[in-house]
Amino acid sequence: MSPSTSLLVVVIAILAALAARTVPHRPLLIVPFYPKPPPALDGPYALNTVLTDLCVDVTLAHPFDLAGAETAIASPDGLSWYTATSAGVVARIDVDGDVDAGTALLTAHPLAYLGGRPLGLALHPELGVVVADAARGLFSVSEETGIVTLLAASVDPEGTDPILYADDVDVDADSGTIYFSDASTIAPWRNADNSFETFEASVKDALEAGHTGRLLAYHPANRSVEVLADGLYFANGVALSEDKTFVVVAETFAARVSRVWLTSDRRGDVEVLIDNLPGYPDGVSAFKETFWISIAAPRSKFLELVHPYAPVKSVFSLLPRWMVPKPRKHGMAIQIDPTGAVVRTLHDPSGEVVPMVTGIHAMAVDRLLIGNLKGDGIILCRGV
Repeated sequence: MSPSTSLLVVVIAILAALAARTVPHRPLLIVPFYPKPPPALDGPYALNTVLTDLCVDVTLAHPFDLAGAETAIASPDGLSWYTATSAGVVARIDVDGDVDAGTALLTAHPLAYLGGRPLGLALHPELGVVVADAARGLFSVSEETGIVTLLAASVDPEGTDPILYADDVDVDADSGTIYFSDASTIAPWRNADNSFETFEASVKDALEAGHTGRLLAYHPANRSVEVLADGLYFANGVALSEDKTFVVVAETFAARVSRVWLTSDRRGDVEVLIDNLPGYPDGVSAFKETFWISIAAPRSKFLELVHPYAPVKSVFSLLPRWMVPKPRKHGMAIQIDPTGAVVRTLHDPSGEVVPMVTGIHAMAVDRLLIGNLKGDGIILCRGV
């Protein structure tokens, strides 16, 4: 080995060792990953301007800070919408009037302050609003009293198996069971301004490719947490199937959505429902017999180029935030059926109206609520 080659090996080894210290809580354990080439945006993924043409920012009757609203959901009657902000606030938006006609008066009210980083939301028939807080665990918020209850911060009562990155949540309204994702063992950390850094934590997880995410179930009757599946590549969006035989979970950095079976003979079995998506799936929601998948960003050429090379990824993990390539703005949402077949794909190719889709909720066949982790509010789409 030549002196120059030896020096390069030493430098890379030193940088890799430094990279292992770039995440609070634990070392960064970067491994190679071999993604499939992304599909072209044609066929079932063909470009269109549906999101560009039919979506608008939600305008509130009175000023209210909705920055960082990753998710937006609605009550069954559509008269109450719910979201959560980067400031740790869970909010309800009351709808008075005709949304389709564009004459509804939308008024936001704070329901609770969690003090963490709430992401996913779902409505529970007894517990109120259930919240997946990336920094603190699984919570419920009473709409009547505003009382916040910690449901789970660890899988075990002793706290030896902490939930480090609660991300999304769905509820079985009949049994009361709450299904939620624990995205990664790379926990969000506090920034200098006291906010929680969820996005950078996810970037570190993408580089690591350690598939440490899992799908959990919380059982209110005995207050227990069950691990349904683990070894997931950044376990993100969660949705219960209409027949309640399985839960779908987005594996963001594997660019796929998987199915976790709930039936007694296959409980906990994991199979890929749709693979090699054209972007990174985030929030997932069920609508009748279909599922809506929000695509946070198109696939990154940079990330997928370096993925097979762990030492190179170690070097890039040391880059300051301003040097890291930013996700390309491109609004995208994909609807699939229970077999994983694509029903339709909606786009805002310019990203001017819908720059990022991190949460999606269908209020009707042609009406969607969209969340945007990096935005200043939520988005309403009519006539899609």
